[in-house]
Amino acid sequence: MKIAMVTADFLPNIGGIASHIAEISQAMARLGHEVRVWFHDHEHRPLVQVPGVLTEELTPAPGGWGPPAIRLSRQLAKSLRVRLADFRPDILHVHTLSPVSLSMRWLGPSPAYRRVLTNHSSGYLKMMDRWIDRRKAVFYNAAFDGLLAPSQELLGKSAILGLGTDRSQYIPNGVDPDRFQPGDRAAARAALGVAQDRVVLLSTRRFVVKNGVRYLALALDEVRRAVPNVLCLFCGDASDAEEMSEVKRIVRDQGLDGCVRLEGAIANDRIPLYLAAADLVVLPSLVEATSISGLEAMGCGRALVGTRVGGIPALIRDGETGLLVEPRDERALAAGLVRAITGCDLEAMGRASRQRVLDEFSWPAIARQTLGFFDRLRAKPPVRGARWFW
Repeated sequence: MKIAMVTADFLPNIGGIASHIAEISQAMARLGHEVRVWFHDHEHRPLVQVPGVLTEELTPAPGGWGPPAIRLSRQLAKSLRVRLADFRPDILHVHTLSPVSLSMRWLGPSPAYRRVLTNHSSGYLKMMDRWIDRRKAVFYNAAFDGLLAPSQELLGKSAILGLGTDRSQYIPNGVDPDRFQPGDRAAARAALGVAQDRVVLLSTRRFVVKNGVRYLALALDEVRRAVPNVLCLFCGDASDAEEMSEVKRIVRDQGLDGCVRLEGAIANDRIPLYLAAADLVVLPSLVEATSISGLEAMGCGRALVGTRVGGIPALIRDGETGLLVEPRDERALAAGLVRAITGCDLEAMGRASRQRVLDEFSWPAIARQTLGFFDRLRAKPPVRGARWFW
C-alpha cells in the first residue's frame, strides 16, 4: 500500500502528534508499505528524515484568494495535486486540524485514493462544545472518507462529521517498547542526583491548563504528610507561563521546595531515564486523548495514577495497572497517590502495564490496526456529493 501522511506538525517539533506520525510511519514501512510524510512547516526548518520514510516539505503554491486560512488551504491543495500525481497514494492520511485539512475540500473528487483524518487534539473536545466551532469542523472536514480517533471521547465528538461506524474507528496511540522499557532504578537515580530512599512521583506533562499539573502540586502537601520522603519531579516546558507561575506559587506557599523538583523541558530520549528513577507516574489531566506520556510510562514498567478523562481509563485498569481518580480534585488525587504508595504493589502494577503495552499498544500493533482500517475503507466507494458543500 502507498500511504501519504499530511501534517502541519512533525519533527523536529516535540509533542504527541509529531511522535505519532514518525512512529506509525516507520512501523508501516517496516511492514512493507511505502510511506511519505508531507509536512507543511511555516517556519521552514530543516526536514527530519526517519528510517524508511521520505519526508518532503509541503510548500504552498503561489496564488489563491480569500481570507488567510482559505487562501493558504487553496495554495496547499495546488501543491498536493502535484505530489499526488507523482506518488499516486492509496491513502491520504491527514493529522492536523488546520489549513492542511481544509485543503482536502479543494482537491476535488478522486476515486484513486481515500482520505482519512486522525483527530489527535484534545482541544477539539472543547471546540465541539461551541456551535460555531462545530459548524467550522463540518466545513473543514467534509471531504474525508474515513475517520480515526485516539480516544472513544474524540470518536464520539467527531460523529458530527456524519461518517458512519463503518467509516470511523477508535485506535489508540502507541509506544515503542524497545525504546521505552524498564531500566535500572538505582543507576537512574544516581544519574539524576535523586536519593535512593525517596518515593519518587513523576509528571512528564507540559505546563498547560488542560494537563492539570497545578492539581498535582496542590495534592502534594497532603501526600507529604502521609509519605514524608516523597519527591515529585515535574518534567515539562512552560507552554503556559501563567500555569507555571501558579505551580511555583503553590510550591512556595505550601513550603514544598524539599519535595519538588521542576526539571523543565526534557528531551524525549531522556524520558526513559526519568521513568526508570520513578516509583509512580501521575496523569492529572483535565482533558486528554490517549496519553503518549502514559504509554511511555507503561512501556517502562511503571504504575500510573490518572484522572477519569478522555482516553486515560483506556490505559489504566483500575487496581491492576494503576489507580483512577476524579479530575479537578486535589484531595481525590492526593488520596489516590497515598493509596498507591502505601497500599498497592507498584512493581506488580508496573509489570502489568508493560505487558499491556506489548499486547495492545506497541507501534507494530497500532500500525496493523490502522492498515486494516485502510483496507476496509479502500473496499468502499469514496464519500462524495452533498458533503462537499456546506
